[in-house]
Amino acid sequence: MRLDAWTEKLDGTHFVVAEGEVDLADAHKLSRALSEVLAAREGDVVVDLCAVRFMDSFGIGKLLDALQQLRRQGRRMAVVCPPGAVRRVLELARLEEILRVHETREEARAALA
Repeated sequence: MRLDAWTEKLDGTHFVVAEGEVDLADAHKLSRALSEVLAAREGDVVVDLCAVRFMDSFGIGKLLDALQQLRRQGRRMAVVCPPGAVRRVLELARLEEILRVHETREEARAALA
């Protein structure tokens, strides 16, 4: 399944929503959506991976790059990723705390409040 990624904004929080598979072939789509919220230069960011079925190191790299840039802007990021294959990849990479991984959008927004 190909990747689709887009942005949404709700009450000052930017959401990057991804659906499909984040791999070498399509990681640029996630990167493009992340770049859009980085260009806004305001507001915290929640990356919603609930509909992502697979993510490789290219996707993880895009998330870490965005986190680093957001921190330089004085902004915060959280990730929504329920239990499953993608969550397991983040766990194995020991990135749950660094990326502030939560099971729901509500939990992620509350953690950023």
